[in-house]
Amino acid sequence: DALAASVLQHGADSLRAYAMACGGDVEALMATTAQAAADLGWGRWVLHRHGAELHLQVHGSPFAQGWPALAGAGAGQAVCAPIRGMLQALAAQVLAAPAIATECSCAAAGFAHCTFVAKARA
Repeated sequence: DALAASVLQHGADSLRAYAMACGGDVEALMATTAQAAADLGWGRWVLHRHGAELHLQVHGSPFAQGWPALAGAGAGQAVCAPIRGMLQALAAQVLAAPAIATECSCAAAGFAHCTFVAKARA
């Protein structure tokens, strides 16, 4: 959670810069963020907005791929906290409201890819 919070805080700075460069175009911001994630080696991001929710699939998360080798018997849990933090920051920009992100499934737990959902805080 601490790592997600750190990425949320510092990633929000990057997202504000991306948003300015995109001229407020939410779709362009989402595309720019997905490309930046790929450039950083954070996997291939597929983002979709569904009403008041932002859905993310991550194929090839380096956090999930590295976890089983490091964790041994502790494998099988959601481990993509940095991605969760960045999605939460992105959702706050896209939804224009404070948001919360949840990792729904993780490749470290045996799923084909990692999935996340972000929505405005209640």
